[in-house]
Amino acid sequence: MIIYEVTLEIDFEIIEEFQNWLIEHVNEMLATRCFTSAEIFTETPKLLPADGANSRDSNHLNQSKAVVIHYKVGSESDLNEYFLRHASRLRAPAVRQFGAKFRAKRRVLKLGLS
Repeated sequence: MIIYEVTLEIDFEIIEEFQNWLIEHVNEMLATRCFTSAEIFTETPKLLPADGANSRDSNHLNQSKAVVIHYKVGSESDLNEYFLRHASRLRAPAVRQFGAKFRAKRRVLKLGLS
């Protein structure tokens, strides 16, 4: 199994508008047929112990919200097709609409230790 993970740090001032956009965006991602499903998660730092284990520092926690999307990928070739044919086109609207009021970090995960 392959997961394409996108972590978004969204400034509070745009959160509602961004979340509305994100729902449409995830549907557009799925429409490419490069992904078989998607799940949206919201970071919940209040559930972590207060021992510095948060992934983001307290300044960011007070100014932004983290959302993580897991896109399940059927194969490496599907993921490569997404990067080659769709990624630029699907990422551009968020940059145009929201500019520097959000940050994205992407990574690819494979199930297992190999």
